[in-house]
Parts: sequence; structure tokens; C-alpha cells
Amino acid sequence: MKRTLSRYNECIDSSDAAVVEYRKEEESKMVEMLKDEIANLEAKQLRLLGKDLTGLNTKELQLLEHQLNESLLAVKERKDELLMQQLEQSRVQVEELRCLFPLTERVVPSFLPYRKMERKNALVDNGVKCHNLVSNCANEKGYSDTTLHLGLPNDVHQKRKAPEKETISNDSGSEMALL
Repeated sequence: MKRTLSRYNECIDSSDAAVVEYRKEEESKMVEMLKDEIANLEAKQLRLLGKDLTGLNTKELQLLEHQLNESLLAVKERKDELLMQQLEQSRVQVEELRCLFPLTERVVPSFLPYRKMERKNALVDNGVKCHNLVSNCANEKGYSDTTLHLGLPNDVHQKRKAPEKETISNDSGSEMALL
């Protein structure tokens, strides 16, 4: 009986050792396979980035170009989709804000109308200010109307002078005109 049990234990020990060794072999095969797969993926990534194109023939380069074009189109479609979603969200927000503010009966213009002042009514004449006129106007109407005139006075365009030409003579006796 002892002999049978010892043979049984030897058999169990040897099968356990065989299983352990089999697992080690399988794991080492799996590790090698994963290393090869990682190397292939890294090479593919470098090709997609355009960094390692050595060893590729024309057909492989055309295939790579086609893949990159498809990828670029997918990226553009996704970007357009996101922009359209943002645009729609903005439209919804604008509509919500419009609902929050009551509409006025009178439309407010986005600009102020321009009213040209006549020269005879101007408060400034040749750089001299008439303080009495300003105070009388403000007192009569109850408010002050302030205007700003930009540019040259109206009569400047009529009195424009032609530029003078200077002449300079050089050593040879000829004259040159300068503007």
C-alpha cells in the first residue's frame, strides 16, 4: 500500500512539474508574440506619422496615402459634426435669451443718425469759442447739444497752395529741382 501511495505521489509531483513547465513555455511564447506585435504596431505608427517609410514600395505607399486620406476625412467629418452641435447649442441659447427679455415696441437702431450742422450755427469759429452762445443755447432748451467736427475747415480745399520747388545747383552748373 505504501508503495502504491508513493507511486501515486510521484505521479502527482511529476504531473505538477510538467504543468508548471508547460505554463512557462506557453507564457514565454505569449511574451514573444506580444513583443512582436508591439514592434509591428510601433512600426505602423511611425509609418502613419510619415517618419519611417524606408522599405515601402510604391503600392504600399499608395495604400498608406489612401488610409491617411480616409483618416483625415473622418477627422474633418467629426470636427464639422462638433461645430454644428455647438452652433445649434448657441442658437438654442440665443432663443432662450430672447424669450427672457421682452420685445420693445420700438426697435433700437444699431447706429445714431448723422445730422450735419450748418456753419452759421457752429459754436466754434476759427478756433474762438463764444461762451455766451453756448450758455444761451443750453439755457433756452434745458440741455446741452455737443457736437464734434473732424477734419479740415470747409474753405481749406479751395485755398490749397501748390508746393514750392527748390532748386539746387551742383558743381557742374546744372540745376536740379526738389519737391
